Amino acid sequence: MAMTPWKISISWRSMLLTALLGSTGLLLSPLIGVLLVGIGLFHVEPHGRLWEKLSIRNNLTGADWLLLLQTLVILLAVNAVLTTLWTGLLRYLGISCAMQQEVAQFIARAPWGMALWMVFSVTVLSPLFEEMLFRRLLYGLLLPLGEKTAFAGTALLFAGIHGFATGFPALLMMGLAFQYVYRRSGNFLLPCLLHASVNFIASTLLIINRL
Repeated sequence: MAMTPWKISISWRSMLLTALLGSTGLLLSPLIGVLLVGIGLFHVEPHGRLWEKLSIRNNLTGADWLLLLQTLVILLAVNAVLTTLWTGLLRYLGISCAMQQEVAQFIARAPWGMALWMVFSVTVLSPLFEEMLFRRLLYGLLLPLGEKTAFAGTALLFAGIHGFATGFPALLMMGLAFQYVYRRSGNFLLPCLLHASVNFIASTLLIINRL
């Protein structure tokens, strides 16, 4: 597995402050969350060099696209099975949980203009914010505890913060997959594209069901 080039050392204090700023901004708007995380990363020592801090390579290779496609197909297949088994278990245990996240319910029922804005938000803005927060900041915070701990910790936090019990196993697998492609490729763009692809497919299905 290729090592992500962590070329710049960011202190725990700076990363935690940036994560808190971004999380606070996300409560107001995904766009504000993205901006605050980006501004925070830009200003921590050394100032600037945001692309390098995120390990962004603009020149995606054929291997990058193949990794992205393979991971997407496997992730969708595994999550379909996991979700079916998990929801069946919840029903068997008599546990009642929402079958859709609130954002999915919003896309399915809101006026078209607001629904399409939400699709843009979850396809573009939310992946950017969440990948900066989990794949770069929180993973960096947990990495001194060991790579396996950092992998598991960020995936669990990613799944838990969504507050969607029915989709917890699928969200856990997504967190692991996003971190895997980041570590494998060493390029921040890949988990963003993978995350955006998953959200876009889910949003498109919701829109199609409205037609």
